[in-house]
Amino acid sequence: MPEAYNPTQRATIIAGLSAAGMAQGLGNYAGEPTTKVRSLKKAIDAVLTGSFAAGPIVGVGDSTMGGHSTNGTLDDRTKCWLAYLVTQLNARGVPASFDSLFGASNKSTTSAALAYDSRLALGANWAIQNQQTAGGYFYKFPLNTAPTNFGFTPTNAFNQADIYYLRISGGGSFAVLRDGVAASSGSPVATAGSTQILKATVNFGSTATGQLQIAATDSAQGNIFIFGVVTRNTAVPRLEFISLAWGGSNSTDWLSTALGNYSPSGVVTALSPVAMYYNHGINDWNAGTTSGGSTAPTALATYSSNITTWLDQFPNATPILVRSAQSNPAVYSSAAVQDTYFEAMRAIAVDRQIPFSDNQFELGDYTAATADALMGDDRHPTAKGYQRMGRQALRLMLSY
Repeated sequence: MPEAYNPTQRATIIAGLSAAGMAQGLGNYAGEPTTKVRSLKKAIDAVLTGSFAAGPIVGVGDSTMGGHSTNGTLDDRTKCWLAYLVTQLNARGVPASFDSLFGASNKSTTSAALAYDSRLALGANWAIQNQQTAGGYFYKFPLNTAPTNFGFTPTNAFNQADIYYLRISGGGSFAVLRDGVAASSGSPVATAGSTQILKATVNFGSTATGQLQIAATDSAQGNIFIFGVVTRNTAVPRLEFISLAWGGSNSTDWLSTALGNYSPSGVVTALSPVAMYYNHGINDWNAGTTSGGSTAPTALATYSSNITTWLDQFPNATPILVRSAQSNPAVYSSAAVQDTYFEAMRAIAVDRQIPFSDNQFELGDYTAATADALMGDDRHPTAKGYQRMGRQALRLMLSY
């Protein structure tokens, strides 16, 4: 059972929590707050007092960040543990939103991308770009093609949207609409220029539910590349969560600079997060499962170095290290080997005095998690398992 919530630790949080939330007993497993969590604390305080946070909270990681499994029992971005965390924050009086779509994870075809996220719609000729970065594959509309819509239908009503796109030599222009009605400002967007990932913010004249739509302005235009979108209601400040899951990736993949300005670190820099979950493990200790097709696990020293190198690139974001569920030791690395990777991550958290979300504490080892229907295959949780991971993240977040 989680320990009782410490009411002296975060008075501003307590003031914003419902009585029902407090009664559930929200545990603190992160240690005492330090300056490293200041940006996260400020973000939570902001929404509890009716202001917007300075940036989003992003989830960086592999398939266990994205709500994946490999046996067909679950493959749904909207059921990832980050989405469940959002649901639970709202239930406890902390306004939060998962009205975002970023990349296609490991889905290399439009049909697979559409099946993975039911909020997505892709008109004729929209395709999956054969490159991967933060969020995995992204979206392309080819040059000299009759305009059709890229669509995203969020849960909440919105009057503003951020579109993350690739500026590139010869790039085309796109318009942004909601249910066929053009945005009142910020659209159209020209994407021609030197290569860089950029954000366009568009506004609508009213607040309503509906489908956010992106379409080329005409058929005689260059390629258009879309990484992701975020929608919001500017009258209702919420913590904005974005999953950047890249199924099949490992800690080394995220340090690649092969794509230049839109390599993984460039994408995260463009998002300017206030906090960042780092959820890597299964493709580092398991052989032959990474996007790069490696046949051996990441060396332990390399794994540790990869984590610190990644974190050092984002000094203004609160880092939260996430311990994944244990993989089946009869199929992959032994439990003892997996524990060495866990302990390497934990050592970094202790050394840097940053939060560490221990999901093996929540799920148990592979045998126990399987018996409790928390594992969907040899290395991915079920929907119930992802809910448990979200619950662990909730306890940790509300400790601050």
